[in-house]
Amino acid sequence: MIFSIPFVLARRLALVAGFGVAAIVTVWITALLVARSEREQEITSVYRENANLARAFEEHVRRTIRYADQFALRAKRLQE
Repeated sequence: MIFSIPFVLARRLALVAGFGVAAIVTVWITALLVARSEREQEITSVYRENANLARAFEEHVRRTIRYADQFALRAKRLQE
């Protein structure tokens, strides 16, 4: 046999270590990609929610101003 036993064992250990490192790197990359995707989804959700809140607030302000205007017009008519 050309290879000695320590060389074969070292080679096998290096292969196992290499696969282990590759597996750990794969897990970390996957975790980072999932975290990035979830973050982007959360940001999109927050933007959508804020847009809905802004729309609701705008409608509330419009109604309030319309009611105040109607009240002022009725008060003016009563004064005439």
